[in-house]
Amino acid sequence: MSHPDNMQRTISAMRPRFIAALAERLVTIRSARAEIAESGPLQRSLLNIQSVAHKTTGVAATLGFEALGKLTARVDVGIEAFLKTPNDTTLHDTLNAAMDQMIAAMMEITAEGETRQTDA
Repeated sequence: MSHPDNMQRTISAMRPRFIAALAERLVTIRSARAEIAESGPLQRSLLNIQSVAHKTTGVAATLGFEALGKLTARVDVGIEAFLKTPNDTTLHDTLNAAMDQMIAAMMEITAEGETRQTDA
């Protein structure tokens, strides 16, 4: 068996665990966004979302979820920028839209589970 075949088999084996982890990460993101909506601790909540986005970015692309990887990278960088300039309403709106898109992509992947094909 060739090296590319072994690599593909390893990636295929990792996909179900990644999809299961996405479901857990969605719970974390939703909880943090609920805290923000209830005027909770903004910085802590955003840092929780940023941590999830950061963890997801590289793995998503490696496992064939390139679009999700790009969305989570946007959220990761967007939160970092927002925390430096929290009064920037344009950045606030852009970040909220990016988070909505990231959540929608995560929900789609978890809903489709193992039947989902890669972005290729």
